[in-house]
Amino acid sequence: MPTLTPRARFQRIAVGRANLAIKALKRLSKCSAKRYYEYSQEDVNLIFGKIEQALVSARNSFNVKSGDEFEQIESLQ
Repeated sequence: MPTLTPRARFQRIAVGRANLAIKALKRLSKCSAKRYYEYSQEDVNLIFGKIEQALVSARNSFNVKSGDEFEQIESLQ
């Protein structure tokens, strides 16, 4: 197997991980079906607030080295 350049490694790995994140968001959107799920606007705001924080943190990690951890949702209650 040939050794990949750092750029080629980034392209291979980053594109795959970005596609996984997009697929996860598409799966999450399926939870919006009120016929099958019950949720409040507070639940939606909490979930998407955490996603937006993680997105900002991920974007910032490309600009500045930081030790920030991504916060996960513990519970909707």
